[in-house]
Amino acid sequence: MPTGETNICNLALGRLGSQRLLDINEDSAEGRACALQYPVARDELLRMHRWNFAIKRDTLTALASEPAFGWGKQYALPSDCLRVLQLNAWEENETPRKWEVEGKFLLTDEDEAQIKYIKRETDPAVFDSVFVSALACKLAAMVAKDVTGSSTMATEALTEYERILGPNARRMDAHEGRKKRKLPWVESDLVRSRQAGDLSAGHDWGSFV
Repeated sequence: MPTGETNICNLALGRLGSQRLLDINEDSAEGRACALQYPVARDELLRMHRWNFAIKRDTLTALASEPAFGWGKQYALPSDCLRVLQLNAWEENETPRKWEVEGKFLLTDEDEAQIKYIKRETDPAVFDSVFVSALACKLAAMVAKDVTGSSTMATEALTEYERILGPNARRMDAHEGRKKRKLPWVESDLVRSRQAGDLSAGHDWGSFV
């Protein structure tokens, strides 16, 4: 029976009207093209978005050597890390920047490094259904020229890929089980003391319409 990877390749080949595979590693034009491009398409799609099935957490250990300049510490990233999402609850695009990634290292001034990241998930059994559809389209676009000789089919597959990954499809996965991060001032002692003062002042605030 075909494996999960082979099934996804066959979804891609089906969009191109090409011969199906019995195995992704078979020695055919379709097999060679899919075996070459499948891992590339998978990792590219994983990096593009916060797929819940591919999110992983880890605590890193600081290296003995420090960065040449700019940051006080550096940490080696896990071998399966494709994209760092958070460091110590700081998001990747927050301002001010608390960290950056250079090559296989995370640079920061933080004394500890607890990260959330997108891992290289290779098990198709855990893939989201939207991810599978998008991956099949992406792969179809990447192998179309080698398999069919048609640039038109590649363009059509890429158009469908972009439609699947539209804003609504991305939001559906991104917001599932995702917590909002409180801004620092929400937790401040000043805000808590002012809230306590408001509650104990005994004011009659009236009714809300």
